[in-house]
Order: sequence, then structure tokens, then C-alpha cells
Amino acid sequence: MEDTSMFDLQPGNNVGGYTLISRLGGGAMGSVWRVNDDGGNQYAMKILRASVRTKQSEDEDSEQERARMRLKREALALQRIHHPGVCAIVDMELDASIAFIVTELIEGHNLREDVDENGPYIADDLERL
Repeated sequence: MEDTSMFDLQPGNNVGGYTLISRLGGGAMGSVWRVNDDGGNQYAMKILRASVRTKQSEDEDSEQERARMRLKREALALQRIHHPGVCAIVDMELDASIAFIVTELIEGHNLREDVDENGPYIADDLERL
């Protein structure tokens, strides 16, 4: 899967020893997937967008390097946080052709779904977060 575009990732694909189950979301940096390990445990995997597409130019090389550095900073920051409301890192691969972080999977609504269902947050809501 070295030269695979983000849109070619499909449930059932294997990335870094994990099986992609379903896409949970995505953003500018990449996509987040529900994955299973060989033991059947479920996790969340963030796959860096720049790492799974074919490089077209030198500019994309530097863009990919910046994206990998952002992902690495995110992973290092996440490793320092120990809180029940923050997913712990289970695994990561930042130097291979496909860069990813695997974290605990927390079930439930994301913030966008919650705002869509319940309206915007007020100050008290944000303080509880």
C-alpha cells in the first residue's frame, strides 16, 4: 500500500498490522479509522494523508515532511497526557511509508455530532469539557 491515495483505503485493508474496519472521520491531516488488531481488539487509527499518496513534486516532499513532524508532535504531546478523557497511544509508526498513530477507541458522539443534536455550547458546557 505504499503508493495508495487516501481514497483507496477500504475496510479490510491491512495497515501496520491492523485491519481497517470503518472510517470514523477525517480532516486536513488525514483520516481516522476503527481498526482491529490480530487479537480482535478495536482501536482508532489516524493515518497521515500525505504519507499515503504518491509524491508529485519536491514541494510535496517538504509538505509530507511537515505533516509527519506535526503528527510526531501530536503523538509526543499525547504520550505526556494521562487523563481519563484523553485516548492513550497504543502504537505508532512515523517513519515508514504510511505514518499513523493508534489510540484507544472511545465510543460516543464527536463534538460536531453533539452540537448538531444539542446546539452550540455555552460557557458552562465548555468548562465541563
